Amino acid sequence: MNAKKELKKGLECNGNFTYDHYTSILQELKKSYK
Repeated sequence: MNAKKELKKGLECNGNFTYDHYTSILQELKKSYK
């Protein structure tokens, strides 16, 4: 999963962009930086 790409896509279609989706992306980012 490319978290940055997912985040950008989520921001572009903001209507479908949920807080849950955002937090799941943050979890992916944390994993990738460990």
